[in-house]
Parts: sequence; C-alpha cells; structure tokens
Amino acid sequence: MTACTDALHAGDLPAALSVAGRSGADELLGSGSYLAASMQIPALVLSGDLGAGRRNATRMWDRWQQAGSAPTAWVIPAVALAALAHHLRGDHQARATWGTRVLLAAGTAGPSQERTLAALVFLGHSSGHLHRAQDRGGHAGLPRVR
Repeated sequence: MTACTDALHAGDLPAALSVAGRSGADELLGSGSYLAASMQIPALVLSGDLGAGRRNATRMWDRWQQAGSAPTAWVIPAVALAALAHHLRGDHQARATWGTRVLLAAGTAGPSQERTLAALVFLGHSSGHLHRAQDRGGHAGLPRVR
C-alpha cells in the first residue's frame, strides 16, 4: 500500500497504476478488499481513466459498507477522487453524493470537522486547475511533476 502512495506522491502515475493493479492479487489485501480498491482509485482518476475509477469507487464503497464502515485514512482520498471523477464527467449529482461520502468516510457529517477536510472536499468540488481528463485507457491525465 505504501509503494502505491509513494508513487503517487512522486507523480509517477505509471508506477502507481502498476502497484495498485497488483494489490488485488495480494494475499493479505485480497481482490475483494475495499483497501485494495482504495489504492487503485487515485491512480486511475489521476491518470485519466475516470470510468474505471468511478466503477472501482462504487465497488470500494459497497465493500467498505459491508465491512462495517470504520473510518480509515485509506478510503478518504479514494472517495475524494471519486467525487472529482464524477465532477470532471459532468455528473454533478453523483459528485455531490461522493462529496458527502468524504465526510462520512472521515467519520463526520458535521461542520465542526469539515475544516479539517477542506482540502479533500475542495478537491471533490474543483476542476479549475485540472485539464478535463478523457475516459480512455491512456494516460491522458495530469503530467508527471518533477
């Protein structure tokens, strides 16, 4: 899980996609795990594969709910990026749903802790500094940052 996060932090989307893709075969995480799915979503969305990111986000959310919905730091960024993917595809109702889910994933739905999550909620609401990604298999998303 850390290797995928490290690759994302470095801006190496191909490496993040590779590591995230292998997470489903991990014996500890397993292919049905919401944790494995949560690692894949940021890499998929940031690389421009919004369709796969949105589909995986729905599966991740359902699995997380089935597992008891305990707040976990692994789910929050994936949920925020799912909101962004829906926003970029123009589905504002789904974006609002996933924006609310950011707060639920963090264990709060109230305004007292919203300030802490402002960056993630903003990420789910904004697209001003991002190019509209294309829903294709290529790497049409953000350029690698050095």
